[in-house]
Amino acid sequence: MASRLLKLGEQFPELRNSISALTPPSLDGVGAKLQDTILAEAIERTGPVHRPYLTIRMPKYPVREDDLKSIAKRLVEADDVQAPADDALLERIQVADQTASRFAGASRLVTTDGFGCTSCHQVGSLLPVKAPINARGPDLSMLGRRIRRDWYERLVREPLRVLPGVEMPSVRIPVHGVLNDDLSAQIAAVWQVLNTPGFEPPAPHPVRIVRRSGVESDQERSVVITDLVRATESDYLHSLLIGLPNRHNLV
Repeated sequence: MASRLLKLGEQFPELRNSISALTPPSLDGVGAKLQDTILAEAIERTGPVHRPYLTIRMPKYPVREDDLKSIAKRLVEADDVQAPADDALLERIQVADQTASRFAGASRLVTTDGFGCTSCHQVGSLLPVKAPINARGPDLSMLGRRIRRDWYERLVREPLRVLPGVEMPSVRIPVHGVLNDDLSAQIAAVWQVLNTPGFEPPAPHPVRIVRRSGVESDQERSVVITDLVRATESDYLHSLLIGLPNRHNLV
């Protein structure tokens, strides 16, 4: 495909600057990636456009219902989606989900303060305006409606093994100071916030958030901070903030 696009640019010089927008996304592992209903929508082209920044579009063909099911089934079987689930993966996901659900600051993991998802993907109304087209990915909002969870888990850890040639860094090092530096819990937290209806990522480079879970078994210590405090229309220049493990706070 790359060689043919280069030849296209040579034949039509006016298209040379648009080659990236004319490059279709990879179909590697599409049966393992997409939920069954979304896969059928993609083949039939009845779903919404997920990469509006591309100028190339898949042709729409008249597909009979039985042929549609046959094509989708073949793509799923080719990626061995129906194979027995990895028990270790399922257990890791379950534990990570339980840990991540208690963390209120997970929204920052999708920004440049975390794994940098928003650098190349749209999340909510935030667009990756600085990302070149060849590095841009689809909108990640409500990801679980389209993407299978086990595919997501594999992709974020080793993107090149799942999608050869993809412009995406692997996530192997946890964000320091978040969820006890537990990478599995952080990846689960990203999945949870991306699948929260109406989620909007916070602005990057914020003031650090200090939180306590409120879960007694976590045995977290109290936090004492002295800083400028802004509450409604008042500023407190010499304040003392105390955050208790039960999430009661004093100023």
